[in-house]
Amino acid sequence: EFSRMCKNGGTAVIPKNIAQKLRELGEICEKYPNAIPVDVVAEFNGTHPESLRNSLKEGTCPFGYAWNRGSRSGFCIPTLRFYLWVTDGKGLPDE
Repeated sequence: EFSRMCKNGGTAVIPKNIAQKLRELGEICEKYPNAIPVDVVAEFNGTHPESLRNSLKEGTCPFGYAWNRGSRSGFCIPTLRFYLWVTDGKGLPDE
């Protein structure tokens, strides 16, 4: 377990596996500060990269987008948008 101080002065207990995923998310964001490759996001989410690409192409993915250039497709998953999606907008540290 991992304890974290809350704004109200109490503590919240975060399960080890969740704390590990949050650390992994931080490492990904550090490594890819602007945009995260599809394969990296798919592995983090435990899904197949092609499934994620299809979601990006269909416009159903809330944290990224795709475009077509002739017969080729491009994909973008902005780091900040993905981080905020994973953390439900609550992932920014208190200043």
